[in-house]
Amino acid sequence: MLSKDKAASEIQNSWFAFTTARRADCDNARALASVVGRKITSMGDTIYCLQNNKIIVQVNGVTGDPWRGHSCFYADNVRKHMVFLTAAQVESGRYTPDAISKYPVQYHPEPSYIGKWPVIITDDNTFMKTQGFDSILQHLCRKGRLFVLHDVYAAVFENAIRLETINYKYRPFTYGLHYNCNRFVINVLKRLIVLKP
Repeated sequence: MLSKDKAASEIQNSWFAFTTARRADCDNARALASVVGRKITSMGDTIYCLQNNKIIVQVNGVTGDPWRGHSCFYADNVRKHMVFLTAAQVESGRYTPDAISKYPVQYHPEPSYIGKWPVIITDDNTFMKTQGFDSILQHLCRKGRLFVLHDVYAAVFENAIRLETINYKYRPFTYGLHYNCNRFVINVLKRLIVLKP
């Protein structure tokens, strides 16, 4: 049996390892996106990918801060990502989340998110109507935050999304270090490698 000091030390070391890994998710996702795809280097390339139904990976998380920057996928003119909805929005039927967290947000640097429900939506077409979306994409492209999947991985993308959504739906994840948009993206990218024919 462990002494209290040894047990406390092991818990502290495990927590430190966990939080360090989660804070590096966006960097790891960018590295993985470079393996399963290639970096998009120009706005012309971005437009070509969108027009030709290529799968774009946006990894815009901020190193060391899991609450800043948004990561997602664009495929078939929809965005596949994790967002926040109020209980009323979830119940309204206006949105069709594929998976809803078992727990509302307990902590977020932006207080307006607290109490909302983290959801995964795989058919969000609202970004197409966002004013200035082209300039947002251009900014992300300049930052090196956009990638396009190689065809061999694109072939298993929908299955990877489906499996990760099921995983999220039935696990007791809480939003934050446990699970966020960067974790969603990196988990899907890992599944692509496993599922590749």
